[in-house]
Amino acid sequence: MTRPRLCLLLQYPADLLDTLEFFCDPPMTPDEYQQERTVIYPQTRPFVDRIEECIQRFRARRRMGNDRDRFFSMYLALGGIDCTIRQFQSTRRLGEEDLEGLSKSDVREITADDVVQRGSGQQDRRWYNPEQPEDWEVDFTGVAASFCSVELSEYAISSESEYRTGVETIYNFLKYVDAHDVCPEYTEDVKKAQKICETALEEMPTILEASSKLPGLFNTAAAHIFADRNQGPPSDWDSWGAITIQEPMDTSTARMVFGSTLAILFDKKLGDALISPDAAVVDTEEGLFEIVNTKLADDNQRTKYKAIRNHLKKAMGIDLETCGTLTVRGTTVRDGWENPIDSTLTFPGEETFILEEDALENLKVGQTILMTVCTTNVSGFKFIKSFRELRPTFWTFLPQHLMTKFKEPVPNPRPAPSIHGPDYQQELLADIPLDGEADGLSDDGAEE
Repeated sequence: MTRPRLCLLLQYPADLLDTLEFFCDPPMTPDEYQQERTVIYPQTRPFVDRIEECIQRFRARRRMGNDRDRFFSMYLALGGIDCTIRQFQSTRRLGEEDLEGLSKSDVREITADDVVQRGSGQQDRRWYNPEQPEDWEVDFTGVAASFCSVELSEYAISSESEYRTGVETIYNFLKYVDAHDVCPEYTEDVKKAQKICETALEEMPTILEASSKLPGLFNTAAAHIFADRNQGPPSDWDSWGAITIQEPMDTSTARMVFGSTLAILFDKKLGDALISPDAAVVDTEEGLFEIVNTKLADDNQRTKYKAIRNHLKKAMGIDLETCGTLTVRGTTVRDGWENPIDSTLTFPGEETFILEEDALENLKVGQTILMTVCTTNVSGFKFIKSFRELRPTFWTFLPQHLMTKFKEPVPNPRPAPSIHGPDYQQELLADIPLDGEADGLSDDGAEE
């Protein structure tokens, strides 16, 4: 079982300067610099104390908007930092006599929401505890990768601007940790986490673009042709989890798109064999594939595409798109679903699929794609029936994703469901004394 990772953890690359929030830390005075090196972040101070104060100072020195604040809290929670909002800790409830003699650091510590859980007693198991090192490890890179690929994607994958805001917020925090030399023992890990953020800003726009193109016109045409030629179990063809982009397409258009593409990329005999009535789908399986290679059409194939496209456009109004090939291999990953790591791969070897170039240009080697594949009885030819998810190269799933909404169990005085009647539970609850009644007090607080 993979151990949970402790989150944690901004010179900006020139190509990112225009995209980050317009904020600059004020220059430090010599005294402030010396204080950070000798009092706040000295290496003699425990790591948990340094990172806790770093988080609190980072949030206090920035007026983050609602979105940035929410994303930063999600990132901290994923990494095991308790950022639960605490009631009645505002400075408004502290009088002048309470604040007298307290420094800014003292006030920040009193009112902060972001804390590292300590102690060996009853603790919330969602949060990192330095006294339980066997259950946690510090991993800035793992948490950044998991946040950008899983946690943030679930909330902001449909909005590129929101996703960028979330990644930039974490990137700024990591640069802050690096610039203030908070944890020099993890410098390389922090820099790798920054690289993950840069990669996320590069990959996610292309993933959104590719996802809007999949499974593509060719595979959609294949799905139309073989829709009534399935020799496998019907439940496999009508998979409940499949997300298929089915564009309106009549049979003649589907046959023309399917046959023309096969004739250009392979040979006409294969196209004729697959279009014949004897061709059928013999197996339909969903699998996770790692992208090994993408190959665009060569010059000869482009010439053929141009000639056939002009003919089909005039004769039938079909805009035939140029296709290439996608080479993938089956893989398995640990995620929140039951998927034993030692299970047999559905597709153990490499497979090649036909895909439009506008989708291929946005795919990157190392990305993984979850899709449903159909196998025909003609030379084992395969096509993509449906597409579910495209994952980045740094996709990482951490166990604490499953603990996001976890609550420690507490005793429940409510009676279990009973066959004695609909009012039976209410009658039992009426017999349970309230706190005041248990002390011999009436509703108005007077002794009976």
